[in-house]
Amino acid sequence: MGIQGEYRERCSWDTDITAHLGVLYAWARRGGVMVELGVRSGNSTCALLAGAEASGGHLTSVDLVEPEVPAHWRDLPYWKLIVGHDQDPAVLDQIHEHISLLFIDTSHLAADTRAELALYGPRVRTGGVILLHDTDHEGVSGPLTDYWPGWYQHIRDHGLGVIEV
Repeated sequence: MGIQGEYRERCSWDTDITAHLGVLYAWARRGGVMVELGVRSGNSTCALLAGAEASGGHLTSVDLVEPEVPAHWRDLPYWKLIVGHDQDPAVLDQIHEHISLLFIDTSHLAADTRAELALYGPRVRTGGVILLHDTDHEGVSGPLTDYWPGWYQHIRDHGLGVIEV
């Protein structure tokens, strides 16, 4: 089964990100350079990879630990995985300077999310988008609304923040 089939299959799974997979896929189909912070079991990664494949884009994913994803993903020419802390300068040095799509789904702590936005946000090009998962966690949505006034939206299950740059 190819990445498109895997994406369709994962859309039927009951996870905390399922309701947002279509949104991630739609944004990823716009193409370009995409960066994902936080992989875990790869559900969001799969949606972004399916969009990257369809658009000719490229996804770089960063996670603290080795994610639980199919081994064959590592052979995809449009995916790069970096295992490390996304705030580590050595990791940041491996990230493209001009990002089309930034997806943040890491610790969900306001301080970490603010730091990630400060480090990666300026790299998102005009016309790009920043997507943040789990924005309904206590202590997250308020501080982010203050940090990006006028650009923050809250959408459905577990929350998905959308910042159009």
